[in-house]
Amino acid sequence: MNIDLALYREWVTVSQDPLVRLSVIDIQPERPRNTIVFLHGFGGWARQWKHQLRALADDNRVIAPDLRGHGHSDKPYTAYKIKEFLADLDALLDQLGVQEPFFLAGHSFGGAIAAE
Repeated sequence: MNIDLALYREWVTVSQDPLVRLSVIDIQPERPRNTIVFLHGFGGWARQWKHQLRALADDNRVIAPDLRGHGHSDKPYTAYKIKEFLADLDALLDQLGVQEPFFLAGHSFGGAIAAE
């Protein structure tokens, strides 16, 4: 699927104190077979997954956030600890209405988040 990923980018507030809004690419076909969430590595951003998103979006809901402090997402002046990234992921999935089971793919630091 050759799509403009920017058309599927939205903002999701995952924390109020401090205020953190994540930029997320969320592509959902009419009848998705699966939901697949992609987490980029430290210093990366969601567009690193562009080939996977485009290849899998025909039949699957694909979600790729810019993690806090990365890409288009907010960059709060706080410690960046794994517990904050996990809380962000939980809030993001909840607000997007993602139900289990789903697939979670992570690269580098995104893999560490996924493994938790």
